[in-house]
Amino acid sequence: MEFEKAEESKFLKVLVYGANGVGKTVSSTTAPGPVLIANAEAGLLSIQDQISSGAVKAVKIGSLDDLRSLSMELKTTDHGFATIVIDSLTEIQKQVMDNVMADQRDKDVPAMRD
Repeated sequence: MEFEKAEESKFLKVLVYGANGVGKTVSSTTAPGPVLIANAEAGLLSIQDQISSGAVKAVKIGSLDDLRSLSMELKTTDHGFATIVIDSLTEIQKQVMDNVMADQRDKDVPAMRD
């Protein structure tokens, strides 16, 4: 049996999973920079020094439209970021679900298709 050679990519995609407060956000700032954090959570107090110094740039993601706009900007511009972090996917999933449920008759109970 002959296997096809996997296409090499210069990008690394990583999902970091862990309990609250274990250092996922702080750890993400040690990735090659410049680093952009798309923040969908309450705050970034743990990395405020890096943000203040300019080592890390943070943008607030308050809605699904914010995420779409950021995604389009990153795809269509020479943004210069070596690392892009989405913090957190749990919050993004909630925003997506809220967006889906906004069009439903019963906004609190998703159906299987939702």
